[in-house]
Amino acid sequence: DEAATYMDYIDEGITSLFFYKSPNNHIFHSILAKISISIWGVSQYALRFPAILFGSFNILLIYYLTRKISNKLTAIISCFFLSAHPLIIHYDTLARGYSIITTCSLLLFYACWEYKRTYNFGYLILIPIVSCVGFFTHLPFLFSFSGIILWFLYELYKEGKEHKKYILSNLIFIFIGTFFLSLVLYTPTLILGYGIDQFINNKYFISSNIFGEYPGGLFSFFIRLSDYFFFKSKIICLGVFILLAVNYSKIKILSTFFILQLIVFFIITGIMRSIPPERTLLFLLPFIIIAISISISSLLKSHYKKIIFLPLIHLQFTFFIINQNMLQKYNGYPELQFIIDFLKQDPLPVLVVNRSYNICKPLKYYFQINNITDPIDFINFKNIRSTDLMNLDSSNYVILNKSDKIEKNNFKIVFETNDYQILKSIN
Repeated sequence: DEAATYMDYIDEGITSLFFYKSPNNHIFHSILAKISISIWGVSQYALRFPAILFGSFNILLIYYLTRKISNKLTAIISCFFLSAHPLIIHYDTLARGYSIITTCSLLLFYACWEYKRTYNFGYLILIPIVSCVGFFTHLPFLFSFSGIILWFLYELYKEGKEHKKYILSNLIFIFIGTFFLSLVLYTPTLILGYGIDQFINNKYFISSNIFGEYPGGLFSFFIRLSDYFFFKSKIICLGVFILLAVNYSKIKILSTFFILQLIVFFIITGIMRSIPPERTLLFLLPFIIIAISISISSLLKSHYKKIIFLPLIHLQFTFFIINQNMLQKYNGYPELQFIIDFLKQDPLPVLVVNRSYNICKPLKYYFQINNITDPIDFINFKNIRSTDLMNLDSSNYVILNKSDKIEKNNFKIVFETNDYQILKSIN
């Protein structure tokens, strides 16, 4: 996806930059990334700079938000967990818009919290402004927006009769403001793309089974989501659940927020009859971290016997943080640069045979930014036959993933990494 962001949207013309036939384009991020590489040139650092910038801002934002909700100690704990969580690190250093979605979610919650507390009209204005940026980044921001606004309206309703009169007027203002501001931002996409059809008839949105069959795949989705957030450790997942349950009274507001988010998830997926990818709900992780931090902070201030849980939690968390096998998958494809260095020494036409589209895109990206312009063909493993490879002569390199089992009798291995082999015909 990161390579596709550059090659399909950023490196193309203005029409491709605003293209949304596939929701793979996080438009606001793509615009910022294009500005970044225009200033600093084409490099992974420039491409990832906007994501890193918003990711760094999220650390400050979660500190400020947690301090508003709880106290300084809790805010410091939240910053630690957010800045050390491998999944957050991965998406905050990836050239995609997920860190921007997290920023918009935290800012939206903060604006709703402050308006509920002060009834300052400035915070009410901030709500549609932040929301339209979230929608302009990625339309699945709808999950975050709907859940937070539903929580906001529920909290207003609880305030009493004198505040219930604000609910309808606030709701109308937020929805109309968000709709028109988002429409303004999406105007170039509507004009340069396929109009409204690219959203209504998008195969990833309505009745899609790409990420699981609806409704049968919902249970599997939540299992994958828990693995996603808690390092595929049922022990950590259970520990977090127990920790939050024991401290329910301390996190009642966030508990209500999580329940309403769950309701919104079922409503949206029910209407669309499709299951989103787990990363769509990545915005929830900072709020889970805040709830965990509040719980840990309350344990530190309560009866000393409960503190025995803290070393256990810390030990589990640290173990998974330093587990290199766990973290390697977040490093992208570091071996591809070694392949590029080899091909630079003896440039020949290249045939890439691989079963995975996800590998081909990064290879194309590396080839392009390294100015390897010799003919390159990408062939899907399912469509290749051994006889096709046997007809190649020694003027071609074949890049093959080791997991792709193809007859190699007529080839010699000229370069090898942990996952890849570069072959050359001996004909």
